[in-house]
Amino acid sequence: MGGPRESTRSRLGLAVAAVLLTAPLAAAATTPPPDAPAADRLISGSTEFGVALYKEMAKTPGNIVVSPLSVLIATAMLDGAAEGETRTEIATGARFGVPETALHDELRELLDELATRVNHWAELSFANGLWVDRSCSMARSYQALLERSYDAMADTLAGC
Repeated sequence: MGGPRESTRSRLGLAVAAVLLTAPLAAAATTPPPDAPAADRLISGSTEFGVALYKEMAKTPGNIVVSPLSVLIATAMLDGAAEGETRTEIATGARFGVPETALHDELRELLDELATRVNHWAELSFANGLWVDRSCSMARSYQALLERSYDAMADTLAGC
């Protein structure tokens, strides 16, 4: 039987899954024009994703604390490892709004811009990481993407 942390993680996981699965229904009406700057499309999409995530989580009574930006970063990191239809579904559900080929660089630029804007009055930093079971292998190109785009370390754990 899980404790409160496990329940919160499970609730967040279910909410993220629900938002990702229902995204195609809302995407057509809310997608910025294709000629909008990539940063604007990424911001718009991530805002829509965060609102949808909050609405899904708010269906269950109780307190809600979630960082849509952190969920966006984690989803983008996941996107970097996905391929084909799975990758397309993640991108559509997360409402990235930019081509898959530009996602990680655009998000890196957006995070750098955010840090630049707030660092004169506060310190903003992210602690991104990925842990995989030792029995799984991770492509070096994916590790490089995590380091370059998200300052994320990739490490292995035994017996996950």
